[in-house]
Amino acid sequence: MGNRRLYDIVNFLIPRVSLWLNVDPLAEALPDRSPYEYTLSNPIRFTDPTGMYPNGPGDENIRTKDIEEVKLVGKRESWFTRNIVRPIKNFFKGEPNLSSQQGAYGQSGAYTNGKDKYGVAGLVLGYNYSGSIMSTKSNIKVLNGEIESGMGNGKLNLAADLKVKVAAMAAESKNILGDENWNVFADAKGDFLYAEGELTNGLYSGERERYGIILGGGGKAGALSGEITSGYTLAGIRFGDTVGGCIECAEASAQGAFYYDNKKGNLVIRGYGAFGGEFGGRVGKFIEIPVLKFIKLTKDIVKIKLN
Repeated sequence: MGNRRLYDIVNFLIPRVSLWLNVDPLAEALPDRSPYEYTLSNPIRFTDPTGMYPNGPGDENIRTKDIEEVKLVGKRESWFTRNIVRPIKNFFKGEPNLSSQQGAYGQSGAYTNGKDKYGVAGLVLGYNYSGSIMSTKSNIKVLNGEIESGMGNGKLNLAADLKVKVAAMAAESKNILGDENWNVFADAKGDFLYAEGELTNGLYSGERERYGIILGGGGKAGALSGEITSGYTLAGIRFGDTVGGCIECAEASAQGAFYYDNKKGNLVIRGYGAFGGEFGGRVGKFIEIPVLKFIKLTKDIVKIKLN
């Protein structure tokens, strides 16, 4: 390179001409950015100590074992995920999360609810409480539009996982009495002047940290609907049933699922169906088995016996 000085800032830079000699190794994971950009052209906010992927405040540096996963997501990300799902998630990034509020709250405008649910409402009124033996999360939304999706996070991206809903008024309440391993629970939700479409079909390969198969989809619309999901947890095994119905409605949907939820360490088996004309009914059943806890418990028992 003669007397030209090189700066090894993970990707070689010739400062005199502001020229990068090689592209970001994971440029395909950010298809909307230039492959020659460093730290998204914002070195004040972002760093890239490994030369693999930009990191923001609080982010962990990407590890070597993550590189192939990031490459795979970038290469196999669908047009729909890249141009629809990701822009929606970016738009709602940083908005208030209803599930993390404490006590009574109220707001209007954009919100998130959990990790994969995003919405806009004219008004949201809610109350959250979390105690040692009881917790509740309840809210009412007026003029509400909501989208829920786990697409774009899988290794293979072979699962359609999308739900869209609009309602003049929507209410939901999630309640648990007991601890994590021994409890009873009851979740209720209702909608007034609503329309909803859902497509959950394919092979989970990491979407929402799930691995397995899910088959289903359908649509609903009507004047009034409601459903209750209730059950109990015994030694960590969760059993639940869903019942519900609608008035002045039209709906047809079904779902069957068998997958491992890595976030909770549970094996989930679930079935659900909803059919109706002027009046409709909904039924469902599920069981969640804490596989990870049982494996750990077995290892601990074996270890005790060996000692």
